[in-house]
Amino acid sequence: MSETPWQRQTYIFTTFKFHFGMKYKQESFLLPVVLRRITERFVITVWTALAVFSDLADG
Repeated sequence: MSETPWQRQTYIFTTFKFHFGMKYKQESFLLPVVLRRITERFVITVWTALAVFSDLADG
């Protein structure tokens, strides 16, 4: 029996949710730090993408 992509996605999502939930419980007191880290990473990613895109648009 081969698993369908849907089953596989659900499995990955459930596993991720479980691991994230465990991690979240451990680090719930560090939530501001985690949020700041995520925000910084997001901003850096968007900034880099914009820089690359504007380079491509220019040249």
